[in-house]
Amino acid sequence: GLLLSIQRRTANGVGASANYTLSKCEGHPTQGGTTPNVNSGYMLPVSLINPPSEEEIERRLDESYGPCESDRRHIFNLTLTAETPEFDNTTMRYALSGWRISGIFRAASGSRLTVGAGADRALISGAAGPQRANQVLDDPYGARTLDQWLNPAAFAQPALGTFGTSGRNAYEGPGSRVVD
Repeated sequence: GLLLSIQRRTANGVGASANYTLSKCEGHPTQGGTTPNVNSGYMLPVSLINPPSEEEIERRLDESYGPCESDRRHIFNLTLTAETPEFDNTTMRYALSGWRISGIFRAASGSRLTVGAGADRALISGAAGPQRANQVLDDPYGARTLDQWLNPAAFAQPALGTFGTSGRNAYEGPGSRVVD
């Protein structure tokens, strides 16, 4: 990751602070949002009808490697403050001097999304755990609106007894912008 920060201390009653973070986080799945490790609770699901070969297990373990759930590629924060001046008039000085107003703007990339199969398509006896849909179109994104961020036609159910081809956390959700 990279963090850049700039600050302008109060001058003429106005101050500003800004920072930008560029980061990338990748790894294997975690249990409960903790750091991946041997005791993470992650298990590679195996189909009872169509058990995978050792080569396929290694390939699927590689496929489970992907962006972390907490991955946010870009984060920008801006804080502005303005303070009222010191008035000469005694009444105005007591009533209006020394007030400060602040504003914060934050923009961030979207969270990571995984498109699930929604059912036990791999037939792994109720352990519906990380089963994913098949991505059938090159561009999985829809209109990129909150109503249709991903294109539903870009995904299909995997055949029974198989796992989907879409990646874990492979898609970036909508970003956010907040003003306080």
